[in-house]
Amino acid sequence: MCDNQHQHEPWGQDPSGHWRTSDETTYPWELCRAIATKLALQLQHDGIKCSPPVFALQEASLQTMRAPTDLQPRRGLPPMVPEFKKVPQHPTSQKLPPYARKLSTHHGGSGASASNNSDNPDSKVTRGIHFDPEEFVQKALEVGHPTRLHSFFPDEMEEVVEHCLDKLQPAWRKIALRKWIHLSKSLGPEETSIREKMSDRRKDILGSKNLALLEHLLNDAEHGDTDLVKQLAEGFDLTGSLPESNVFSRKVRPATMSCGDLRRIADLSRESMLQMVKSSRDAEVDSQLYAATMKEVSKGFLVGPINPEDLPAGSTLTRRFGVFQKNKTRPIDDYKASFVNASVSQTETATVHTV
Repeated sequence: MCDNQHQHEPWGQDPSGHWRTSDETTYPWELCRAIATKLALQLQHDGIKCSPPVFALQEASLQTMRAPTDLQPRRGLPPMVPEFKKVPQHPTSQKLPPYARKLSTHHGGSGASASNNSDNPDSKVTRGIHFDPEEFVQKALEVGHPTRLHSFFPDEMEEVVEHCLDKLQPAWRKIALRKWIHLSKSLGPEETSIREKMSDRRKDILGSKNLALLEHLLNDAEHGDTDLVKQLAEGFDLTGSLPESNVFSRKVRPATMSCGDLRRIADLSRESMLQMVKSSRDAEVDSQLYAATMKEVSKGFLVGPINPEDLPAGSTLTRRFGVFQKNKTRPIDDYKASFVNASVSQTETATVHTV
């Protein structure tokens, strides 16, 4: 609590007409850290285990995996081996035990002077107890050295590597290919049954794909996404709830806009979206973007060109622009700007791995 021994800034506007409250919306870092520390200590006191948030663990793991590629983090991150074995409370009147270090003060009173009262029998400090040398070495051995790449392999990858080392690859591959080629030839009726439920346009786009064989390959590999082939045949919606694959990590991100709201604002946003479609002022990028778009039209992925006046009510427009990468232009459809992404709910996330 403030001891009121200093002058406070007045309320209202400063001489330039700027409201002082806007300067106070961001707390100083030291204050944020102090509040967070007090909250964590109280939770621990109440018997609640305070584990690091998921995003912090993911970031630490990512930076650890980057170590072998000489991509070092540019800011402080949690150590691979924790600095302290535990961080308990300790009475200020008692001597610190071996391998312990005082981290911060902690008091039971509400006044500013209470934290400095070492005579208070309830006065405590936060202390960190280090691992002894033998314990620390054992923890380090469990983590392994950052340059030992195999320690960061996913289980599936390690299994594949061991399989490739142990098997006689040419003979094994020959047997496997014979098996799947023979099965592929016998799946004609099953493939026909899958395609009977598909629209003509979907049949054309997936014309060269053997979906029945893909389904058998997925089942043989015990892949978690058992409905993938069915979903490919039926198509995926751009809005609404994304189907679960049961393969990727769980992460719920609800839609911020309903599909009905997306339709209602479509007519209002159409004119502004059309006005955003302009030249990039790079003739080569514009030309390659148009060529890539017409190539998708020729393959049946897109339909057009379409006169804007012929668009039905409630139709959503999404702007396409080109990004030059290496020696070609990549088409980008901005579904975020058209609010299509806002109408999507998902329960999984795909994690992009490092080298």
